[in-house]
Amino acid sequence: SHAGQVEARPPDALGCTDHELAIIEYARALSCTRGLWQLAIDYLRALPLEIAWAWAGAIVRAEEPVPDAKAERLLDVCAQWQLDEDAASICAQLVSQKLRARM
Repeated sequence: SHAGQVEARPPDALGCTDHELAIIEYARALSCTRGLWQLAIDYLRALPLEIAWAWAGAIVRAEEPVPDAKAERLLDVCAQWQLDEDAASICAQLVSQKLRARM
C-alpha cells in the first residue's frame, strides 16, 4: 500500500460487528488524512484488543517514517501496541535512509 493508505480489510476484520466495522472505517478514513494517523489509532482503542492491534499495525505500516520526529512517534506507537516487527522495519528504513544520505 502507499504511504498513508491502509489496506481495506486486514484478515482480522472478518467477523467484526457492524459497530466495530464503523470504528475501523472511521479510523481508516482518519489515517488517510495527513497528520491524523495518531488520532486514528486512538479510535482503535474502542475495539477488542486483537482487532485493534491488527489495525494499529496496518496504520503504522502505511506511514512513511520521515522526518525523524514522525519516526519517533511511530516507534512510540509500536512500543505502546507491542508492534515489534513494525518497529524493527521502521528502524531498518531509518538506517537505510541515513546510509543513503551519507553517500
